Amino acid sequence: MITKNNFDFIRVLLAFIVFVGHLGTLSASDELRILQYSPIEIAVFGFFVVSGFLIARSYERSSGLKSYLEKRIRRIVPAYLLVVFLCAILLSMVSTYSFTEYFSNPQVYKYLFWNSLFLNFKAPWLPGVFGNQAVNGALWTLKIEMSYYFCVPLLFLLFGKNNKYRNTSLVVMYFLSLIYLNYFESLHKISTAKQLPGTLSYFIPGMLIYFNFDWFVKHKNTLFLLQSLRSGLI
Repeated sequence: MITKNNFDFIRVLLAFIVFVGHLGTLSASDELRILQYSPIEIAVFGFFVVSGFLIARSYERSSGLKSYLEKRIRRIVPAYLLVVFLCAILLSMVSTYSFTEYFSNPQVYKYLFWNSLFLNFKAPWLPGVFGNQAVNGALWTLKIEMSYYFCVPLLFLLFGKNNKYRNTSLVVMYFLSLIYLNYFESLHKISTAKQLPGTLSYFIPGMLIYFNFDWFVKHKNTLFLLQSLRSGLI
């Protein structure tokens, strides 16, 4: 049984990498420009791998589907909605529109409506804020997380413990997801590539680590060496 872990440390580290990278990019400061080379994408997808592990564990430990969904929804939805509404209210103070013009603009309510449904791409900006650019581009990751939450019961049904071909099946799904991801990236359709079919290629390794945790721990040094060679670190 897994009783101790460093997932909190890992998530804080990944969040810090994303913060540093965005600080370098969004500040438009020459002094901070070097920070934009922070591996943001690796960190973001690292979150998905961790989620693959933790959500698989959460589902397996839940007493039933209802209990699992209640825990998952409570974990994200209240805080997510708070961020969406606070952004809409507080960013009115930095908008180029007056207070009255800002809240009279239908874009504010489109933003609240679509973002409340996790469809951030439908209305990512607020009037007069950041030159009408996306005000919180990172919210797209939570849409992917929520989609994965609802996929997990199906993945367990198909590839759960009672399936002797579980690992093989998940590896096949992993490569199919990777093909989807690379195909749309090759067409420069990055938004499409980052939808759930593509991002499953990050969640599934987390699931595989969870299902085969003892094996991964036993061979962790060899796996780290292989990954280091692949990454060109040594």
